Parts: sequence; structure tokens; C-alpha cells
Amino acid sequence: VVVAQHHGIAACCITTGSERKIPFELLKKFQVAFPSGRIAVVADRDQQGRDKTPELAAQLREVGYDARVVDFG
Repeated sequence: VVVAQHHGIAACCITTGSERKIPFELLKKFQVAFPSGRIAVVADRDQQGRDKTPELAAQLREVGYDARVVDFG
């Protein structure tokens, strides 16, 4: 996140845990701050995080974002 922000890329880290979706309240804040656009959902380094990442990207696509999974692993 720090490196992305250093290069002028909006970035955040969501610690929802591998068993939850993005909380509704946070998703609403996203939609206000970033009404549209592409979002890269970067996979965690553990297997649970990697398994959950596609679901989080799908949740973002459901509300209109062009969300894609990125795995640096």
C-alpha cells in the first residue's frame, strides 16, 4: 500500500479476514470516493487469502467496478 501510494496510486488494505465479505459500510465509502474505475485486488500470501481474493473481486464487480485479481506469489 505504501509503495503504491508513493507512486500516486490510490491504495488501501482491507483486513476482513478470509471468511468475510467487504463490509457494506466500507463498500459504500468506496463508491463515494471512487465512483467507477479499475480495482486490483491483490491476493494475500497465505492460501486462505488467495482463495478469498476472487470472491472479493466478484463483490466489487457486482457494484460496477472493473475488479481483477493480482497474485504476486
